[in-house]
Order: sequence, then C-alpha cells, then structure tokens
Amino acid sequence: RQPSAVAFSECLETWFRQFDQKEVWRLVEAALEDDRLLLLVDSLDEWTDETAARTTSDLLHAYIQFHGFPAILVSRPHGFDRVSLQGPDWQRGTLAPLSPLQERELAVKWLAIHRRRLAQRSKEATENENSDDVLKEATDFISKLAKSNDLTQLAEVPLTLLLLLLLH
Repeated sequence: RQPSAVAFSECLETWFRQFDQKEVWRLVEAALEDDRLLLLVDSLDEWTDETAARTTSDLLHAYIQFHGFPAILVSRPHGFDRVSLQGPDWQRGTLAPLSPLQERELAVKWLAIHRRRLAQRSKEATENENSDDVLKEATDFISKLAKSNDLTQLAEVPLTLLLLLLLH
C-alpha cells in the first residue's frame, strides 16, 4: 500500500509499533544487526492478491539471502505451491499428522488444564480433580471424532484438534 518500496526492517518496526511494542522492536532490531535473529514467517498462504504475494515473497527471499540469517517459513501445502521461496538453499519439510495416541494424549492434557481453570474460577479446590473423569471425557471425545471421516482428518492437526475439543 506504500507508494514506494519499504525496507523489511521498516515493515517490522511498523508492525511492532502499531501494537505498542517499541521495546520488543528494539530487541528485534539489535538481533537483526548482530545476526542473532531467527525469522519465523507464518501465513505466506493467506494472501488476497497473488501479485502482491509474489512480490512480497521475492522481496523476503532477497532480504534473507542478502543478510544470510536463518528463516523458517510456515504455510499450508497449497500456499507453497502458489507463492513460495525456492532455491538450492531452501529445504521443504512436512509435518506428520498426529497419531491416534497423540490425539488422545493431547485431549487428556487439554481437558485437565481446562477443568483446572474452571475450578479456579469457581474457587473449588484443584485436589478434587479426578483424572479418571478426564480420561473418560477424552476417550468419549475421540470416539465421537472417529465416527466422522472428515473430523478424523481434521483431528490430525493439533490446532484443529484443540478447536474441535473446545467446541465439544
């Protein structure tokens, strides 16, 4: 939206300042200058204008290559297929889906934390937490998910599993 090109460091500074994080920006700026920065870029696939997304991707790639700092880019697969940083210096990895055991363990942990928070809000003692109840609720939740192929696939992604659990 700027009339001319904007430096990457200016973009970062603007972003931190608009959220009133001037102190954090100073730390990031120092890390940029002394090569301590690990850049994590998420949402490359969440663009509304493909030309702007490609331009941003190209500028980001040039900046990372020029400064030589490490970067990790996160996207859904279709995002990398349409607008991605490519070249011999980039490696592509894919996260494995959660196994059914991992899904159950995550559900148990989340439910235990959720119940603890509810108990604290209502001033109940946390000693009354019954791990058998949490285990039963998690098992019931996972078995309900198993009845739907679509939900089973969604539950393989940790964030989606937690959102489904929250809705449950």
